Amino acid sequence: MTKASLQDHLRYRFDNYMSRGTAALIGGLAIISLLLILAATIVITLFRFSQDGQRSLPFSEALWETMLHSMDTGTLAMDSGWDMRLIMLIVTLGGIFTLSALIGVLGSGLEMRLNELRKGRSKVVESGHTVILGWSSQIFPILEKLVTFRPTKRKICIAILAEKDKVEMEDEIREKIGKLHDVSIVCRHGNPMDLGDLEIISPHESRAIIILATDWHYHDAEVIKTCLAIINNPRRRKEPYHIVGSLRNPATQEIARLVSAGGEASLFQVDNLIALITAKSCRQRGLSLVYESLLEAGLYFKIEPTLIGKTFKEALSCYDESAVIGLLRNEAEIALNPAMETILGASDQIIAISTREPMPTSMAETVLKESTAAIQLVPSPASKPDRILILGWNIRGARIIEHMESYALPGSVVHIVTEIGNPEAQLNALERKLTNQTVQYQHGEIFSRGLLESLDVSSYDHIVVLSYAPDIETQKADSITIITLLHLRDIGKKSGAVLHIVSEIMDIRNLDLIQASDMDEFIVSDRLVSLSLAKLAEDKRIRSIFISLFDAKGPEIFLKPVADYIITDPPVSFHSILEAAQKQNEIAIGYCIKTKGNETKKQFDVILNPSKSQLIDLAADDRIIVVAKEP
Repeated sequence: MTKASLQDHLRYRFDNYMSRGTAALIGGLAIISLLLILAATIVITLFRFSQDGQRSLPFSEALWETMLHSMDTGTLAMDSGWDMRLIMLIVTLGGIFTLSALIGVLGSGLEMRLNELRKGRSKVVESGHTVILGWSSQIFPILEKLVTFRPTKRKICIAILAEKDKVEMEDEIREKIGKLHDVSIVCRHGNPMDLGDLEIISPHESRAIIILATDWHYHDAEVIKTCLAIINNPRRRKEPYHIVGSLRNPATQEIARLVSAGGEASLFQVDNLIALITAKSCRQRGLSLVYESLLEAGLYFKIEPTLIGKTFKEALSCYDESAVIGLLRNEAEIALNPAMETILGASDQIIAISTREPMPTSMAETVLKESTAAIQLVPSPASKPDRILILGWNIRGARIIEHMESYALPGSVVHIVTEIGNPEAQLNALERKLTNQTVQYQHGEIFSRGLLESLDVSSYDHIVVLSYAPDIETQKADSITIITLLHLRDIGKKSGAVLHIVSEIMDIRNLDLIQASDMDEFIVSDRLVSLSLAKLAEDKRIRSIFISLFDAKGPEIFLKPVADYIITDPPVSFHSILEAAQKQNEIAIGYCIKTKGNETKKQFDVILNPSKSQLIDLAADDRIIVVAKEP
């Protein structure tokens, strides 16, 4: 074994010192400069060197002169006497070396610090902020809605942790959202599933945490592991967290239930949500727009002392600018559209759709401006079995058909045409659960004009165009959907048939490529999921409202003809519509007006929570939005 030499030892120690960073390098240069200045000062003092033959310089003067020479090369020109010039030349050369090295070290240190800032690894020192873990296209509508949903106009902070470059995140947010007033968005780089990286974002001081998965195929694994990294963190806080996330695979629902057993995590099945809205939209034209508007609307929970002892029916009429939809009882039980005779107790909170905190008005302020003769109760015509055409297929297809079963009448037919995916195995398992629907399957290219014409699309009551994502890339999947939709429009136009088409679009930006028509209705998956996550982050109690509204056994959202409630001529107040709905044990929360011309890309204009005292002019083909139970 060769013994290390003195040179090796010195080099090793020098390397260790140099690796200590900028501060150590500056300290080393300072020591070198000080030793050089002291050495020169001692030489001048001992050998009695002087300027211009004058008396020798004392130690303090010699120290001052030497220091000036080390810092300013121009001082050397004023020296006289070769002995003094020689020593000061050495000092000046040493000063040039150390100052040059110092400038280089400072420049490198500053650049290193800027690079560290660019990496986004500094700790977020905030409390009461909203944390977003992960990065996907859903983040932009989430950011917009977090600002919209904030209960007050106070300044808020949103902190984002993702495995993406900090500067890139900031640039994308600035480009797609712009500057938000009174909102601070802080981006940090790190792995949301790593305990060390999580500390950067200060999750233990947060108000709410939203988890976004980045990998479609391992979506649920990312969400659940991130939940565990927060809930089981050794540094976790005593108070419960408010964690929001989405799941895709029903098989992980039981694991998610175990993870969120303490009520700290609200994890919902995103594909089930999209499938349910798609199934409902097939039966009721414009319903997807209503759900989107409902997710964007403000929801309030409030105890109103003036309503204690009153019935729920009386509470409905006490708010001119808020739409009461239910009660929160004992801080736990959500009751949407309870019995009209329900008496409100001291602990009951109203649940209301409102743009601001609900404020009751006196009954005199909401009197009818027209005769109650405007109210008429006309039952809707009986339904008939449906013929539904599904073009395309994805993991939500089987769930859509299963949800349709809850509403379908015996004899209904579902015809599936797809070239991607293998729905046969799913359909074989599904058919055993179906009693009202018969499923037919055909392999084919859905954007083929010849195939679409051979299907006689005008013979179907509803047409659903499903996205091929995630089996193929999102933009390609949307391209196929758009081409198919354009063909269907043209076929309907040439045949004179009115087609009800529900199309699934993955990227909301692609809606700008196509002008909507009377036949079109769009389910924008990412947008609906983003709105749901932002809504749940606002208040965890909203999850119970979602569960109730999306459960076929409970109260649901329905679009019903205006003529079922009122005589459309002359104009009436919404209070009359509310009264008419109450007589059928329903709650009217708004209305849909069919759009005219090309001024909008939507089939309907959805008006939620209209003023009850304002007169409105509705046509026979408009719809009333009600919360009711399936008849």
